[in-house]
Amino acid sequence: MADVIRLRPSSVLKHDECPAQYYFSAVEGLRSKVTSANLPFGTAVHEAMTGYILSKISGKPFNPVEAFEAEWDRAIENEILGFSSIWDEPSMRATGKLLSERFPEAWDRTGLTPVLDGDGPVVERRFQATIAPGVVLTGQPDVVAMNSDGEVIVVDVKTTASAYDPTFVLVAEQLTAYQILLEANRESLGIESVDKLGFIEAVKKKVPKTNRGTGPEVKEPLLAPSRDGAMTREYLSKVEDMARDIKRERFPRRPRMAFNSPCNMCDFRDYCLKGDMEGLYRPRDESPSSDDSSVSIAV
Repeated sequence: MADVIRLRPSSVLKHDECPAQYYFSAVEGLRSKVTSANLPFGTAVHEAMTGYILSKISGKPFNPVEAFEAEWDRAIENEILGFSSIWDEPSMRATGKLLSERFPEAWDRTGLTPVLDGDGPVVERRFQATIAPGVVLTGQPDVVAMNSDGEVIVVDVKTTASAYDPTFVLVAEQLTAYQILLEANRESLGIESVDKLGFIEAVKKKVPKTNRGTGPEVKEPLLAPSRDGAMTREYLSKVEDMARDIKRERFPRRPRMAFNSPCNMCDFRDYCLKGDMEGLYRPRDESPSSDDSSVSIAV
């Protein structure tokens, strides 16, 4: 049993979705041979956007479209990608290029600038905090920024099929985790508190063939006030309970109701139900404990 359980917001969400799914990924270290194209697409758009934000600080020339294409080409060359019935490689490339092209103007309109500390701009910086004996929360906010009023704002860049419901930003646990992490490290960051949390959404729509329709668009930041003490305590309690279940090796299946079962989209479904490893593998150069969200458990 690992002495320390390290959990990221994405790990917490995966465990919430289905503890068995978390086990297959984080403990057994299983991976799918086919990667959903949505994942590297989001990464490529993300590289373009955060690269532009950093270029505003460094003053170095940066082309977001070129950055997107370089990362997207890397994924095409090195991974086996699976596309949905409505997307193919050319249409995703065209959408990604347009989102990357439109991001600079959208970011400049926000008036936000990254917080600077002794290590430079706080962009894609990993933080961690011990929240209980043997339990470490870790996470990497996209941008910790400041507005013209001096407010500290955590902004996460999201590539999404449709715009989020505004109420989601009020409860999104990923943002709650980032607030906890930043407040635990506020002395080193030179900030007093986190004032606002939110998302910048890159809405992934196909490029229209005519002048009708908006196509891909980068939305204005969707922000909410920082979480109150009750909400942060609720999240911390949840993560501590989750860590106890992991230490006790409790990973029950969670199929839920038929209309919203996570089993339908799970990479490990056949392995979970039939012991069938088809389409899965264990990377030889990667042990289950190499990822900062994984744990070592004797099985």
